[in-house]
Amino acid sequence: MSFHYMKEEVFDIFLKVLEKIGYSQEKNNKEPTLRNFTHDITHAIYGSSSNYFVTEDQRFGKKLKAIFHFLEIPCEVIGANELLEISV
Repeated sequence: MSFHYMKEEVFDIFLKVLEKIGYSQEKNNKEPTLRNFTHDITHAIYGSSSNYFVTEDQRFGKKLKAIFHFLEIPCEVIGANELLEISV
């Protein structure tokens, strides 16, 4: 099994669990909604190899911060404005 595939499976499970328990849900915070996370998972895999993951998607960013923290992935999830502050 490839490392990429393993990360894909792990991120898929974590995103679905967080969505199901209502943690920063995509559609609403009253009903758990499972959806296709293909793009989010792909972004998370490549971002997990970086120092920073830049997103303006607040809900996805919050979930990704939790996942990276739990998995001890040293990638900081930030917004575009924070990136500009780092760059200056």
